Amino acid sequence: MKRNIRLKITPYTFGYAAFAVAALILFLYLRFPGDILVRYLASSASAVNPDQVLHIDSAKPVLPPGLTFTNVTLGFRNHPRSTIRADAITVRPGYLSLLSGRTAVAFAANAYGGAVKGQADTKHFLSFQGPIDWKLAADGLDMEKISYLKDRLGRQITGQFKGTMTFSGQLPSFFNGAGSLEFALSNGRYPLPEPFLGFDRLDFKSVEALVHLKNGILTITKLKLTGDKVNGALSGAITLDKADINRSEINLNCTFELPPENKKISMVLTGPLGNPRIRYI
Repeated sequence: MKRNIRLKITPYTFGYAAFAVAALILFLYLRFPGDILVRYLASSASAVNPDQVLHIDSAKPVLPPGLTFTNVTLGFRNHPRSTIRADAITVRPGYLSLLSGRTAVAFAANAYGGAVKGQADTKHFLSFQGPIDWKLAADGLDMEKISYLKDRLGRQITGQFKGTMTFSGQLPSFFNGAGSLEFALSNGRYPLPEPFLGFDRLDFKSVEALVHLKNGILTITKLKLTGDKVNGALSGAITLDKADINRSEINLNCTFELPPENKKISMVLTGPLGNPRIRYI
């Protein structure tokens, strides 16, 4: 004799199921091997580039499914004062990309008093080997707090940064990749390597720029500076030096206006970025 056994679904059934899921999530959260993951990431960063030193205070799972890393610092042994820091970075996988055989990761970071959001996408399944497509958007970054730029440029730039960036290439060497950057800086200053037109620095209300990178050449399509004492516009190209940014070769056309004096000056800048030659036209 056959007996039909039917599962009777009641409100208690949903309650027990929800409790089981919550208990599983809590167990995974409490038992998550954050220390092991942190050590693995630090080791992987050094394996990719022996000059890199990655430090992360902690790694914890979050909902929606993802991971949050706190107090993240990327340093460089050859440039100990040149670091990139973030108070927190949250990373979440792009599940829909897996259906098409790709791998994508979305991330959001709190850094330098502002926020950064973006996505990394690769054609490889469950792997970030090979070229990666990046999309980034940043808002409210305090340039004065970014020691990486101060160390690499040899001067302290200030101002609030907002911008977007796209990049396609294989890290850690971005020189052979391609991308674009559009940004705006507000209420800051740019120290000059030597006095120019009676100024030892350029104080500005705003700087707007659009630049493109391809094959190690940075093309400046637009760079416009607006200030109380000086306005400026710049365009041209910079051939980047992988070893020392200050040795990068420049070929730039510049125009400056001095509103208080009703004066306009045009020039061409050539030579190394750290010590350019000026030809007035």
